[in-house]
Amino acid sequence: MTTTNDTQAPEERTEEDHIVELKGQLARAHADFINYRKDESRRALEMTERAGERVVGDLLEIIDSLEALIAHIPASVHEQYADWAKGIVLVKDQMRAVFTRHGVAEIATRDVAFDPALHEAIGTDSVPTAERDGIVTACLRMGYTMHGRVLRPAQVRVGSFLQQKETTEASS
Repeated sequence: MTTTNDTQAPEERTEEDHIVELKGQLARAHADFINYRKDESRRALEMTERAGERVVGDLLEIIDSLEALIAHIPASVHEQYADWAKGIVLVKDQMRAVFTRHGVAEIATRDVAFDPALHEAIGTDSVPTAERDGIVTACLRMGYTMHGRVLRPAQVRVGSFLQQKETTEASS
């Protein structure tokens, strides 16, 4: 019978130490494998989301085209082909509803401060007060986010109080 006291042979103690060491290595390898599986699962989800973002980004061009078409339908067409015109609007609205269900949201552009992370400045407009300086004045192309990430920035015009002040000084 062996006992676990200080009188044990050095070979036995070394073997027990080796077993404890191997168990520790096994526990660490198991933890590493669990972490690896979690990391791979997260990477696969990110790849799927990125692929979805690319497809949605391409489909946004169709929404842009539908909105441009709707904005330029002549009044005579609206009157003569009212159901047809309404159908185009319904298709656009249906696409927007699908996007919303999948986490796509418009970037705010009405009376908001210019944010370079969300907006792409295409130009400036003179504004009458300093309070309107740096505020979005017009949206030229809507921007969108998907699950909090920018798919494409909104193309906007930004208010500039200084530009108006310089114009006044130049004409004096």
